[in-house]
Amino acid sequence: MTIDTARICAVITETTTALARAAINRAATVADIIELRLDYLRDFDFADPENLRALIADKPLPTIITCRAVEEGGQQAVADQTRLRLLVEGARKFADYCDIEAVHYSEAATLAPDLQRLIVSHHNFAETPADLDQIFARITKYPAAIHKIATRANHSADALAIFR
Repeated sequence: MTIDTARICAVITETTTALARAAINRAATVADIIELRLDYLRDFDFADPENLRALIADKPLPTIITCRAVEEGGQQAVADQTRLRLLVEGARKFADYCDIEAVHYSEAATLAPDLQRLIVSHHNFAETPADLDQIFARITKYPAAIHKIATRANHSADALAIFR
């Protein structure tokens, strides 16, 4: 996907796989791409990437899968080795992209992710940090299709800092 026009990404944060499937289908009527937050699911077996088949094998839109670490805003603790394997293998077989936090890039790299399907991200849900240039420089050192910074804008100036 090229970033030449604005796109709407629907973030799916349902707590069951049935609710997530329904939300994916509803989102397809208004969004351009879906981000499926697997860490919200309470009835999902994270240990087997094949479980993604039931969720997204017949996805109606391009799909990003992510399973956030708790320290990056994740909703439940999933062992890093399990969650990174789920994301890397899931992107190979079912999803269009997987989003992995920059702080876990080295561990994910040992799983040989498809770099054309990899999003490397940095999150700060408390604020927009003053060192955005350094964060950007750090995460763009990692080979990936997309580099993403997500922060909380507490003031309008924070949004301007992100745009810059």
